[in-house]
Amino acid sequence: MSAALSGGFHTVGVDAALNLDLEPTPIDAEITIYGSLDPDTEEAIANAREAARRLREEYGVDVIVAPSIVYWGSGHMFETTPAVYVNGRLLARGRPPTVEEIVEAVVALLGSEPREPGAPLPLGGGGDREAEAAAAVW
Repeated sequence: MSAALSGGFHTVGVDAALNLDLEPTPIDAEITIYGSLDPDTEEAIANAREAARRLREEYGVDVIVAPSIVYWGSGHMFETTPAVYVNGRLLARGRPPTVEEIVEAVVALLGSEPREPGAPLPLGGGGDREAEAAAAVW
């Protein structure tokens, strides 16, 4: 009998190779907010979250909101905050964009019409715009 069992302790065996069968969740767009602890950054984050909700409900577009906040001092790489990017493209700097601005930017970038959730994204337009949208989503 092991020392653990004889001492009244039970050990639990864990299989390190657990199969969780997780499905990857496709993300159509990413809204990145660079900011600091100020009201404009808080408003930008709130507007981005509301835009993400609207995009999901009205267009079937999945969006992730990724705030990057500097908590100490003013050492951010931007002179003015917030700076809001949609799929790596600058949308606004020094002011919080409105919900409508964010929604319009994502829809314009993806060329998306309202669609069922999970339906493939239409790249629309062809040519360079199609390549841009594919690269932005990639």
